[in-house]
Amino acid sequence: MAERQEAERGSAGRLVAIAEEGEQIWEEITRLIAAARRTGKEGEGALRDALDRYPYLTLAAAATGGYLLGGGLPNWALRWVYDVAGRVTWMALVQHLLDAAKNAEPDTQGASAGFQA
Repeated sequence: MAERQEAERGSAGRLVAIAEEGEQIWEEITRLIAAARRTGKEGEGALRDALDRYPYLTLAAAATGGYLLGGGLPNWALRWVYDVAGRVTWMALVQHLLDAAKNAEPDTQGASAGFQA
């Protein structure tokens, strides 16, 4: 009977740890979304500035990009570009999460801030 209660406490402790890590992940996702929004606003500002300074060059670059993405590139080249962009994005995301885990303050109980085995 005592073993069963200890096992239930152990599983409850694991559930609490999983819930805490889920909260940490949610906070990181929220920060990433906020950073993406800020970057989008900065990009929009840069685009408006470029359009004000160099209107014809900006329109030519937009037309070239639209042509290439809309069908000017062979399918294999477009797949390759998307594959590379996706890998770079995921690598940056993982690196950001690892850096955030390294910079997090450790718990007073000695548990790590990152994933636990």
